[in-house]
Amino acid sequence: MTLTMPTPVKDKKSRIYYVRVRVPADLKGIVGRAEVSKSLRTRDPAVAKERFAAEYAKIQKRWASLRAKPEPLPLKKIVALSARVYFRLMEVLENEPGEPEIWHRVLELSQQAEAAEGGLEKWYGDATDEILAEEGIAVDEPTRARLLREVHRSWTQAARFWTH
Repeated sequence: MTLTMPTPVKDKKSRIYYVRVRVPADLKGIVGRAEVSKSLRTRDPAVAKERFAAEYAKIQKRWASLRAKPEPLPLKKIVALSARVYFRLMEVLENEPGEPEIWHRVLELSQQAEAAEGGLEKWYGDATDEILAEEGIAVDEPTRARLLREVHRSWTQAARFWTH
């Protein structure tokens, strides 16, 4: 029996390439479906192959994080992960950060989130999950709480930068 390596799949109608990968049996219940599919946003086979490799690696890391045993992380790793959130935000806003008034409001709302029960999870949970999935790691609850606080600090630092 030969195994075939996953490759980009071309949609017959649009001719756009996709990543289509079966979800491993042990993760189907967690992921909630049997297949993962994402557009590579290209019709060029060479570009599709390059983008496929990056997307497939992300999928593999996500599956590794879903399988990983939650563990504590040292502060150095927590700060490094939160720094990735900061740099992504700064990169996205580099060309057009918006008006300072918007960032003043973001600061007010983030302070409210910090004070509210479960507020940091609500505000920063998705960004935190994304970073953890990219790294292929799972963290225990105390580490997650520390990481959420550091992500909050990163957002606050970015917002303060854009208020000036």
